[in-house]
Amino acid sequence: MDVCKDKILFSIVIPVYNSGQYLKQCITSVQKQNFKNFEIILIEDKSTDTSNKICKFFSKKYANIKLINHKKRYGVSRSRNDGIKKACGKYIIFIDSDDYLIKNNLNNLARLLTKINNVDVIFLDSHFTKLGNNLIRSKNVFKNTVVSKKKNIENLVKFFKMENSPVDCWRYIYKRNFLIKKKFFFINKINLGEDQEFVTKVLCSAKNLSIYYKPFYCYRMGSDTLRNKVDYEAAVNLFKVINHMCKIMKNNILSKLKTDFIKKKIHKPLCELKPQIICLNEKQIDKISKFIEKNNSNFKILSYFFQKNEIYFFMKNYGIKKSLLVFKSFIEKKIKSLIKNKKYTEIYVFGLNTFSQGVIQVINNHSNLIKGIFDNNEKSNIKHLLGLKIISPEIFFSKNKKKIFKIFVIICNQQKETVKIIYDQLKNYGLKQNQLVHINFYNDKESVKSTF
Repeated sequence: MDVCKDKILFSIVIPVYNSGQYLKQCITSVQKQNFKNFEIILIEDKSTDTSNKICKFFSKKYANIKLINHKKRYGVSRSRNDGIKKACGKYIIFIDSDDYLIKNNLNNLARLLTKINNVDVIFLDSHFTKLGNNLIRSKNVFKNTVVSKKKNIENLVKFFKMENSPVDCWRYIYKRNFLIKKKFFFINKINLGEDQEFVTKVLCSAKNLSIYYKPFYCYRMGSDTLRNKVDYEAAVNLFKVINHMCKIMKNNILSKLKTDFIKKKIHKPLCELKPQIICLNEKQIDKISKFIEKNNSNFKILSYFFQKNEIYFFMKNYGIKKSLLVFKSFIEKKIKSLIKNKKYTEIYVFGLNTFSQGVIQVINNHSNLIKGIFDNNEKSNIKHLLGLKIISPEIFFSKNKKKIFKIFVIICNQQKETVKIIYDQLKNYGLKQNQLVHINFYNDKESVKSTF
């Protein structure tokens, strides 16, 4: 740990890997805040693009920027952990290097902290999502709560409903001494779902929490390629996250409220596993089944709250390895049913994410009907995926007005607010309701479900 000479209020921790396209905006959004009692910690994780050059430029230009250069690639969890250890600020703020802060918020946050001194965690109740050229403000989770008072965590956790309970680490601000005392760090060598486990244990251990209501952060949709990976490593990461979250319940005496809260948190990585499992071969499934068997005393906790058609439902009925194969087959059948009896000659998926990749793998492995991927992020450096072109829907529909009646679109985004925006967007292009379907991997009762 560094010896901290100055009394810094905020440490802004920014893990950096191949984000040169957005990194300058990210750093500048912090430096231009109308508040100066902060430091920025850049952790450069052996990027192969211009990121390292940008980090060096800013660290030389500004005295309040610390630069950690990794000698090899360690991943986002190790990067954030190094940032926590290097930080001198009273509070830690995490920013992903392709996102940015909304202007003039650090000063407002500092004012809040003068009223609620020594709060363990601050929840950022509103943010913007940048979807292409559109900025979408999220709805506030909490209402009618006095901002200037600390709230008992037990009284607040119950308000986090499953569909809007935030698990992104950037949705919270953390008292550094609280993290250090509890030895709360991210799981090393995990780069998918790592903040779900981190946020869960933080909220279950914090004594109090406060709320900041104004939009603080802008999340750039679709730019995080690590979170869009569908492969064996991603599946293993998610199983490890679930294992750690099960251990939190197993190894701690928790109230019923907090136990129920963790159960709901586990639901998200369980759902994110669905497109991952689709893409695994039998040898990979065999390896994962051995990991589950080794940690089955933890995974058994899932049996107390599994839903019908969720993964542990199959484990209870078929055993571990066979259950993964049966579960894979079950999801594939659900996806195929989306296009059954459809007469459209061109099918597209909407959304550059793991769920769209799962859908493409299933449908194109059997019929090769999907012709492309619609995505609103025109600045994405990903131009092709799974042999398909990433297409701007605005450009596509302006050039193909005459053949709109031939097109069928499967919307693969999972956030309700985003799905509604996409649905209205496609309707405005001229598509009819029977040309659109939403595949919902988060539905409690079924693995996938058409909602339109």
